[in-house]
Amino acid sequence: MRTMMIAVVAAAAVLGCAQPASAGLFTDTLTRCLVTKATPEDKQDFVIWVFASIGSHPAVKGYVRMTEADNVRISREAAQVMQRLIVQDCRKETQEAIKYEGSEAMKAAFEVLGGVAMTDLISDPEVAKSMEGFASHLDEKALQAMMAEASVPAK
Repeated sequence: MRTMMIAVVAAAAVLGCAQPASAGLFTDTLTRCLVTKATPEDKQDFVIWVFASIGSHPAVKGYVRMTEADNVRISREAAQVMQRLIVQDCRKETQEAIKYEGSEAMKAAFEVLGGVAMTDLISDPEVAKSMEGFASHLDEKALQAMMAEASVPAK
C-alpha cells in the first residue's frame, strides 16, 4: 500500500495536472525520436531546469539556494539541449509534426520526454529513500479501511 501511495504522490507531483495529449502519428514519431536521442545527461539537464524553475515559486524559494547566475546557466543548458534535439537530432520529425499536427505536437512530445526524465530521477535509490520518508507518516489502517470501503483489496 505504501509503495502504491508513494508512486501516486510522486506521479502527481511530477506530472501535475497535465491532460493527456491526443497525439497523432507525427507527434508519436517526434516523441520517439526525442526520447531515443536524448542522452541521460540531456534528461538530467531537463530535470534540473524543471527543479530550478519550480524552486523560484514563493512557497519553496526559501528551501532552494540558487543564484541568478545558476538559473541563467541552467536555462541556457536546457535550451541548448532542446534546440539540438529539434534542430539537429530530430529535425525531420519536428518539421513533420508541426507541419501536419501543429505546434501542440512539440508540447506533447516534450511532455513525454519530461516524464521519462522524471521517471529516471525518481528511480534513483536516494530519491526513493527520501520518498519513503513520506510514507512513514501515512496512517496505514486508515488507507486500508478506505480501500476496503471501495472494495479494492489492499496490497
